[in-house]
Order: sequence, then structure tokens, then C-alpha cells
Amino acid sequence: MTAIQITTKKDYYGKWVAKSRVPLQGAQVLVISTAKTERGYLQTLASVVEVQPSGTPGVEITSFTMFQDYNARVEISKPRVCTEKVVRAQQELAIARIDEIIAAAKAFYAAKEVAT
Repeated sequence: MTAIQITTKKDYYGKWVAKSRVPLQGAQVLVISTAKTERGYLQTLASVVEVQPSGTPGVEITSFTMFQDYNARVEISKPRVCTEKVVRAQQELAIARIDEIIAAAKAFYAAKEVAT
């Protein structure tokens, strides 16, 4: 597997957010994202979304169906300060467990008798 790219940026509210994408099968993509919650926790989530081209260059349509698509909390911590370095470090912890996360996503869909 090639190295997984981590993109960090500030969101609309000025909080640091890290995201990574791992292609699965077909149009499915595993998205790993790390961000600070309203209660001050730093949370990393993994979810499987379906990505389709929109017809406009550089723009894609992402769809996720609640309770039907894989979504799980991978890491959670409560750092004193939530800097770009802290967010990126937690994202890297999740990426280090990528094989485990992909296996969990496949098991989720296998239980639903849906191929990933």
C-alpha cells in the first residue's frame, strides 16, 4: 500500500482538522478525520463514503447513509491544547492502524451482506 496522505487545515471555526482518504472497492472511499469536538475532546473517526464525479472538474459528490455505511470512532483524547501538530499526531496514530480499520469496515459490510 502506498503512503497515505494527511491533509491538515483550519475549518470554518478556526479549529485544526486532519483528513486522509483510502480508496476501497469501486466508488467507496475510507475517510479518516481528526477534529476537536464541542466538549474539547480530540476525536478521530473512520467512515466509508461513496464518491462520484459531479461533471465539474475538481468537484465530486460524496454520499454517506447513516446506519447503513461504516462509521466508527478510532481514537479519542483530551489534549490540553489542540494545535496542528497534536491533530496530525493523532491522525498518524489512526493511519498506523489502517489495516485494522479496513478489516472492521469489511466485517461491518459482510455482516450486512454487502461487498466492500
